[in-house]
Amino acid sequence: MIDRRLFALPNIFKTLFGLVVLTGLQAFAILLQAIFLSKAIVGLWQGLAFNMVINSVIIFAIAYIVRYLIVVLKNRYMAHFADVAAEKYRVQLLKKYTDLGPNVIAQSGTGSAVTMLGSGLDNVKNYFQLLLIKVFDLSIIPWVVLLYIFI
Repeated sequence: MIDRRLFALPNIFKTLFGLVVLTGLQAFAILLQAIFLSKAIVGLWQGLAFNMVINSVIIFAIAYIVRYLIVVLKNRYMAHFADVAAEKYRVQLLKKYTDLGPNVIAQSGTGSAVTMLGSGLDNVKNYFQLLLIKVFDLSIIPWVVLLYIFI
């Protein structure tokens, strides 16, 4: 799912490291949510008064808010990287078109060239913005949860 050419981009290792750190923090927020929600539910099922489980509910709510804020932060972090990368590719593609001359655009068609500049680079931006987040989420979070369950 991750193309090797991705690692040739400038600042990619710093960006991916930041994404790994944020995903790890998100995994721990998910764990806290699960732990304290289950404590609150079990306490209520055992007939405890709500004021006895209020601490678990509050910690669950804090973990939920932290998780949400981490997701927003990850999306903004990767959106900035995607914008910079897509603009870099847009400039390179325009330069390539001008270097090759009008004959190449005439052969492939102006519409094709404009589509490549527009929606083609938007697909690249979506790749950076969405797919990388999902790949790291699915690569890190389940393992952290499994480690907690079995350790």
